[in-house]
Amino acid sequence: MWCEVSFKLPMIGSDETKVTVEVREGSHLIYHNIDIQAYHKVCLELLLRKELQLAQDPIILTEKGKEPYRR
Repeated sequence: MWCEVSFKLPMIGSDETKVTVEVREGSHLIYHNIDIQAYHKVCLELLLRKELQLAQDPIILTEKGKEPYRR
């Protein structure tokens, strides 16, 4: 079964500093708020990796660092 991931950013001009990340699989939903600066840094890195055609590691980035991806 596939998971659906969505990001809810604050409105432009808002003082809100968090981005809500939602992961949905079927009827199960988990969400977490992350710092908007961290969100922007990750987005920039992913765009740079795509532009330079660098491989993506199968890892999960957390506040504690990298964790291996497990199925």
